[in-house]
Parts: sequence; structure tokens; C-alpha cells
Amino acid sequence: MSEEHSGSMPGRPGAMASTGPNGENVDWPPLFSFHMALPGTDVFREACEAAAYGTLEAGDMLWCDGGECLEMALILEPDHPEAEAELAAELMLHALRDALIALLPPQVEILTAAPGRIRVNGGDIARVRHALAGGSASADAGCVVACATVNMRRSVGAEGGENPGTAVLEEEGGASLSPASLVAETARRFLLLLDARR
Repeated sequence: MSEEHSGSMPGRPGAMASTGPNGENVDWPPLFSFHMALPGTDVFREACEAAAYGTLEAGDMLWCDGGECLEMALILEPDHPEAEAELAAELMLHALRDALIALLPPQVEILTAAPGRIRVNGGDIARVRHALAGGSASADAGCVVACATVNMRRSVGAEGGENPGTAVLEEEGGASLSPASLVAETARRFLLLLDARR
């Protein structure tokens, strides 16, 4: 796994950066550290394992633009992990929805749907899942990983009519939206939602 540190937690090494992987300006929010994984990485599994072994910790966001899909996984350490795991996933779901509302054209219809899905103009465009991570003697127990997967583009040669229930950002007003900016905006919205619950 290759990592790009694009933000930092207070008291942790690294400095806030303003550029994404392709040199675009990205307004990375504070309080999180962002780590870009190599294409092909199973971000959800990688984040769960890293949280269990302590190589990623609270406030770390692992993400990967795999071409067709963008995947981002946030590590959290709530006071009551088992009781708050579903809440973490719910916050991630609504943070991603709010980020899409902010970044896509206003005429695009963006709705949440059960279980853990976001629909754009009637098609499924994203899903959120979560897991408890822990059990390593060398790591703090009680991490929650909240992971979102977003359909960015269709596979080469695929036509929109082949999967009528599925939407992709490229066809829903997000053709110029960079994965890094969506990750940053989702993290920012997550912080706002978390702060509103306190």
C-alpha cells in the first residue's frame, strides 16, 4: 500500500497539504490524516486490518480512486464502539450525501436509501458499510471503520442502459469532479455532522 499524507492530526507528524495526487488544489479539512492507496487496494479490508494492528488510528482516512469506483474508509475510536458503529456509518452516509449535494449541480436529485445507499436521479451511486476492528494485542481495541464506495465512471465499453438501476458521477453532473475533492468534502461534512451531535 502506498500512502500520501495530505493532512494531519494535531500533534502527529506531517503538514497540511493543499494539493491532490494530480496536483489539483484540494481544501483538505483539519483533524484528519488522508492516505491514498494504490489502485486495486481493497480499502475496506485494508483499513480494518490497519486499524486492528494500530498502523491506522482515529482520524485516519484511507482512500483510493480505482477508476470505476472511489473508496474511502474512516477510522474512528468512539467510547462505545459496538453501540456506536451503526451511528458512524449513518454519519458517513449523510456526510457523503451532503458532499454530493454541495459538489453536483442543483438540479441533480440526491437521496439516501436503505440499506446504506445513496441514489442520484433514481440510480444507486454509492453505498456505505461499517465494521468493528480490533483484537490485536499491540493496538487499542474498539475501532470502527466506516467505508463509502462511490461509482465514479462506467467500465470501458459499458453503456448506461446495461445497468439501469446504477448511476455514475461522470454521467450525473460530476464528470469534472476529482476523487480527492470528494474525499475532502465528505470528511469536512462528517466533522460538521459529528460536531452537531455533541
